[in-house]
Amino acid sequence: MKKFVLAVAACVAIGGVATTDSVFAAPKNEVVQQHGKQQEKEKQQNQGQIQQLKSIDKQLNNIEGKFKLYQSKIPKLSSSIEELQKETQNAQSTETTDAVVENEQVSELAEPQEETVATEEAPTEEVVVEEPVVDNEELDGNSEEEVESELKKYPGYEGKLNALLNRLNGVSNRLNGLSSKGAATEELQARIDRVEAMKVEIQKVKTTLTQIEKKVKEEVTQDTSAEEKESQTPVDTTKDWTIQFSKGIDISTLSNLDIVVLDEEQNLVETTISYLPDSNAVKISSSQPYESGKTYTLYIGNDISSESGLNLKNSVKMTFTVK
Repeated sequence: MKKFVLAVAACVAIGGVATTDSVFAAPKNEVVQQHGKQQEKEKQQNQGQIQQLKSIDKQLNNIEGKFKLYQSKIPKLSSSIEELQKETQNAQSTETTDAVVENEQVSELAEPQEETVATEEAPTEEVVVEEPVVDNEELDGNSEEEVESELKKYPGYEGKLNALLNRLNGVSNRLNGLSSKGAATEELQARIDRVEAMKVEIQKVKTTLTQIEKKVKEEVTQDTSAEEKESQTPVDTTKDWTIQFSKGIDISTLSNLDIVVLDEEQNLVETTISYLPDSNAVKISSSQPYESGKTYTLYIGNDISSESGLNLKNSVKMTFTVK
């Protein structure tokens, strides 16, 4: 009888051991599974952060590309059209030999013919209304064209630079969001430094622009002898203006600050001017559409000279309102 009891007790003990092993094995497997899930979650988070950083890099490249255009253009606003043409030709001549020949041919064709201008006379000007050129290009929604679309909301240089700063602030917010989620510090810091460096450069260009605009504003507001042309209204948002001169002009005296468009706050609108030698005319075009309902001022300074060296008798002002 005792042997039987011992045998039963032994079985219970063995069963107890077996039961004990089974109880502790389950949590160990669960820990392994949880660890695997955590690793997979971290992997997905890392992949998501990598994609975010790639997206940020693309956005910064697009912002930087647009900014470099203004960084180059704004300080050269006072450069003559002749200087800008030579600079463009020199840049093109470094690309291919064929470009040199082509540029020389274009230069010969573009050079205005010599005309006799009486020394007592000065070339006169006439503002000619032309049909606007409408740009129907559609945006496809990618990041680069989103930046371009936003810049088109601001015809003035100042508005464009502020729009780029706003874009950079948006990138800073994205980087801060990634930082709060524990993204790699080195990866984030490199992009944070890039954003801050771009902000500094934009502020430098804004300072240069402020100095240029101050000079232009003073010239326009203090010019009481300017000839006032009849106001034009309504005009199209993509209106081009052509200024007709009686004689050929010396393009070394013509710059993007000699014929300007100012908005209602007297800020410079981004424009491009081109000389048409065959008709002794200058065309001025806004780089972006004008704002509907706004009034702008077209100003033609009297520092422009004829080919014989005579300046305009008077500067010219004309306002126009966009429909």
